[in-house]
Amino acid sequence: MRLAWLYTGYVNWFAILLGSIVGAGRVTPLAAGGRTGTTLVEAIVAALLISVALASFVAVGLAVLGLRTRD
Repeated sequence: MRLAWLYTGYVNWFAILLGSIVGAGRVTPLAAGGRTGTTLVEAIVAALLISVALASFVAVGLAVLGLRTRD
């Protein structure tokens, strides 16, 4: 579970930073400042952010399972 939370934090930070540096404006319009990047750059940033969303669901699910009381 800890690894999933660390993954989401660092990859989210990296994806937003990468999107703002290269101007991936379709996925991160506020971070890119109105610029748009190449199709490859946009796809990389989108894939990173989608993986963050999936890992977040896994992390929350594991956290909820860990909070269940044991009989």
